[in-house]
Amino acid sequence: MIERTRAMYDFLRAAHQENHQPWGQMFLDGHGEHCVGATRFMEEHLELWVRALHRDEQPA
Repeated sequence: MIERTRAMYDFLRAAHQENHQPWGQMFLDGHGEHCVGATRFMEEHLELWVRALHRDEQPA
């Protein structure tokens, strides 16, 4: 998930730099900053995410 939100930020930033709409405008409208915040949140809570995603797995 972290890589995906980073990739979305990179995509929106590149679209803005290349004036590729509507993505470029979305970068200016705050979607890029949202991706930065979401990435930071996931990085800060990575251990919790991993535990939550694996909590129903049974040992083999």
